[in-house]
Parts: sequence; structure tokens; C-alpha cells
Amino acid sequence: MFVDKPITTEEAERLTLLYISLYYELRKRYEAETGIPVKEYKRLEPEKIRRFFREFSTWRASVYNAASLMISKLLVIHPLPNMNHRTSITWTILFFRANDVVFPRYDVVQEKERYKSDCVQLIERSKPLLRAKPKKRDEHLRMSKEWIKAMLGRPVQSGRLARISPVATSLRMLIAHIESAGDSGSRTMNHT
Repeated sequence: MFVDKPITTEEAERLTLLYISLYYELRKRYEAETGIPVKEYKRLEPEKIRRFFREFSTWRASVYNAASLMISKLLVIHPLPNMNHRTSITWTILFFRANDVVFPRYDVVQEKERYKSDCVQLIERSKPLLRAKPKKRDEHLRMSKEWIKAMLGRPVQSGRLARISPVATSLRMLIAHIESAGDSGSRTMNHT
């Protein structure tokens, strides 16, 4: 059983390292598949990731709201040199899996083109909101919620998706899920 208190400094560091490892794994796969090196547009900012997880873990939210807030906030803070959308989408999938929620509603391996199309929709709607000065954070969160709801393909007002619980508990489940897969979770993200 997980403790219902905010995550520790060590847990925030572990989540940060796992998130960064996911970025590097996705980057390596992209470069291997395309033969194109990923350009770094800025420096990696692990302190933004760490701070986000520490603050986020103090909230209480449903799994649906936590996932929506997480993907939106990780995109808004833009902590990675590149591939922020791809990394945050995959992280969200891992978050749902860790919390026993099927996301998206279809098999991404069997329907890879559909999955890519759905992700492109999020990216195309997200980028203009992130480029706006000031960033349109509230609108970005609404858009993220709509995208996740569509990807879930079922009502989010009942059951596990709607149950309010400490976000720290869900984050601890995510750490356990990724670490049980080994190799920073790369075996659980073979869909990308």
C-alpha cells in the first residue's frame, strides 16, 4: 500500500530521472527509425521537472484530472531540449497503465497510424497555445482534457477515472510500474 503524503525529495528525483530516461529512449528510437538526429533547441531543465513533481504530488485529483493536468503542465513548462510532446504523451500512457486504466482505448501497436494521427491532433492544437504570449495555460488544460477524454473513449465521470485520491499515490504507482518493467520502462512503451 502506498502512503498518502506528498512524494519525498528522493521520489521527485526518481520521477525526474525516469522522465528524462524516457526522453532519451524515445529520442534514440526516433533516430534509429528515421536516421535523422534530434536537434536540441535548448538545454535540458531537470529542475523544472523535479519542481513540477514535488508540487503536483500535494494535490488530490481523479486519475483523469491528474493525467490531464500532468500532460498540460509538462508541455507548458517545456523542460526538454526537444520531443516534449512525444515524451509527455508516452509518460501519460505509462501513468494510466500504472493506475490500471486502458489508454488509449485501442491497441496502438495494431492501429499505429490512428495513434500517430491522434497524437498529431494534440500537438497541432497544443503548439499555438504554447507559443502565445502569455501562454494560454487554461485553454491548454481544457484542450488536454478534451484530447484525453477522446482517447479514453468512455465517460470520465465514474469509476476509477473519477475517484479522487492523492496524486502522490498515483505517482508512486507510476514509479513502481516503470521500475518493475526494468530498463526505465522501455519495455512498457514499445507502442511508440
